Amino acid sequence: MTGQLGLYINGIFVQNISFPSTADWSTYIDVTVNVSIPAGASVKLQYNNGDSGIGLDYVIFSAGSTPAPTSSSIKMEAEDAVLTGNTMVYSLATASNGYVIGNDGAPGDAITFNNVPSSDQMILHYASASVTGQLGLYINGIFVQNISFPSTADWLTYIDVTVNVSIPAGASVKLQYNNGDSGIGLDYVIFSTTTP
Repeated sequence: MTGQLGLYINGIFVQNISFPSTADWSTYIDVTVNVSIPAGASVKLQYNNGDSGIGLDYVIFSAGSTPAPTSSSIKMEAEDAVLTGNTMVYSLATASNGYVIGNDGAPGDAITFNNVPSSDQMILHYASASVTGQLGLYINGIFVQNISFPSTADWLTYIDVTVNVSIPAGASVKLQYNNGDSGIGLDYVIFSTTTP
């Protein structure tokens, strides 16, 4: 099953980290998390209610700029996606195209991007005013992981979350509100293929 642990930096909760299931306890894979860590910080991975444990071998902390994409990137506005349930379009001047997508937080509410190009990275531009948001990521209808969205200052302030995930060409990519999740205001998603 998919593992999950809470990430804390200097004692402050930052996000949940999802760990896709491996074949067995002898098979190891890597998960990359893009997060700002100050010098001398304490970094804690904590099991909280609803989490699922993992076998952790090691952690690599690295600094440096993200390599520029060597192939195409495509930006998809959230208002152009297929909206399910109570998911709605809101007019907002601070959004990139003047609109943002939000919902009332009912299980099954979803935003689906169809015919997504082959990608290995998603950059989600969003706002989440008061609490850490969370949505389930589904590719071609299959649950892949939960995505955590750290709280922003208000509903008018937008930041990015980067998710490294393999997406085949022509896939459908769905962000779905499930039981226990917390909604966000989604502006757009950039799908890209990055090669160092």
